[in-house]
This record gives sequence, C-alpha cells and structure tokens, in this order.
Amino acid sequence: MASLVLLFNTGASWSEEEVRETQEAVEVLWAALDSAGYRVEPVEVQRTLAEALAPFPPEEYLVFNWCE
Repeated sequence: MASLVLLFNTGASWSEEEVRETQEAVEVLWAALDSAGYRVEPVEVQRTLAEALAPFPPEEYLVFNWCE
C-alpha cells in the first residue's frame, strides 16, 4: 500500500465557512484515496512546505499537493 501526504491549506483571511468547506473537502478526498488503497496523512501547511513535509521521508511518501 502506498503512503501519501495530502497537503492542504487555509488562509488567515478566509471566512469560517471557507475553512469548514476546505476541511470537508479534505475529508472527502481523504476517504476516496483511502478507499483506493492509499494510506493517507492529511497535513495542513501552516508556515512552509518544508516544515510540513519534514516528518515524511520522500522515499516513503507520495505528495498530493492540494494547497491554493
């Protein structure tokens, strides 16, 4: 089974509704990827991409970048 990092972000200027919609969309995508056989690690990019990816060895994870 492949391991996948699902990157996403929200913005400080986003409304509560936009943040909620993003979180719901991430959950839907996470479930779809999981049902396709991927082990999914959703990760919200808070500061930098490098910080978000640091815990995930590149030889072990695919990256699905769903950031805006």
